[in-house]
Amino acid sequence: LLLPSDAGMRAVVVRAFDTSGNVQYLNITFRVPLWPAMIPETVYVPAGSFLMGSNTGRPDEAPQRTVELSAYEIGSYEVTNAQFAAFVNETGHLTTAEREMGSYLNKPGDFSPGISWKHPLGAEDNVEEDHPVVHVSFYDAVEYCKWLSGRSGRNFRLPTEAEWERAARGENGRK
Repeated sequence: LLLPSDAGMRAVVVRAFDTSGNVQYLNITFRVPLWPAMIPETVYVPAGSFLMGSNTGRPDEAPQRTVELSAYEIGSYEVTNAQFAAFVNETGHLTTAEREMGSYLNKPGDFSPGISWKHPLGAEDNVEEDHPVVHVSFYDAVEYCKWLSGRSGRNFRLPTEAEWERAARGENGRK
């Protein structure tokens, strides 16, 4: 049985014959597996402590302090437009920017109509599949994680601020 590879759920009616030669119809619904490329690559970050924050940066980064974290995995790369599109195509999710018919291009207060993850710089701009998805809200990202967890059989969630900072600092504690 061959199916289009762009869908998540498929309902199929199968015609079969019982032992008496009578036609029986079976309604079968199944989930098409995600392509491996649609599941973000992750790296393991071992348990341990690190210096979080800065005493010389912005006020909300101070004070620098030691934080202890359990082991976790984090995405090696940002979620791509292609990965996010698989979620949107399967669920019909409308992002916050799509519902509000625009997003903030550069800074708060700089609302631009027509901007969304599909059109990152405006209505005439289209996305590159392998580029990071942009103009998604916290809520869009949470829904994506829920979908990805259900579809992949793995647990995906957004990292905490401490988890993100530890991963970004790397082994050598860079700023």
